[in-house]
Amino acid sequence: MGGQGSGGWNLKYEHTTDDVLRLDLTSLRRKECLDWPFHCRLTWSINGIVQLDLSALYKERALHLCDATAGKNPDADPYRQRIDFVTRTPTVGGLTKLFKCPCCYKARAHLYLHDPFFICRECAGVTYKSRRESNPIRAFRKWDKLSKKLGGIKMDQWYYAPRPKGMHQKTFDRLKQEISQVEAYIEQETWKSLRR
Repeated sequence: MGGQGSGGWNLKYEHTTDDVLRLDLTSLRRKECLDWPFHCRLTWSINGIVQLDLSALYKERALHLCDATAGKNPDADPYRQRIDFVTRTPTVGGLTKLFKCPCCYKARAHLYLHDPFFICRECAGVTYKSRRESNPIRAFRKWDKLSKKLGGIKMDQWYYAPRPKGMHQKTFDRLKQEISQVEAYIEQETWKSLRR
């Protein structure tokens, strides 16, 4: 018999989004890399060690990537890629650009490196880290998030917690209701594990 976590019930995917390099549209906007024409360097590093160094050029309504260390020989560049954009109209108005996944052609805000191209999460076969967690652990994370919204209260003290300054009473009541449901679920799961 295996020990704790040996069942592999939640290991449908090989990697999580934290394990692979990500091309983030929001960070490109912050660097103003999407102003035509624009050229910049994109570097991914882990613990100070550079994992990937790409040159990015935005022209012809597309992002052109190539290896910054490959030199002038395009044949020696496995990372050469063109990523098109899709323009969407959000409900609040205006226009927003999203990546068009080179595999499935769906609009995406993030693309992930899948040897050697950037494609969407589903095409790359990666999942979110939270999907690998068990339900009780996810419930504890949700409780912690709600607790911070209510001013960092401790467990079993939320009922007497004062409403944070600037929060509407309706929002405060809704958060208290949510935290009550999460605590009930945590208690139920704890009793289930004790009965085993």
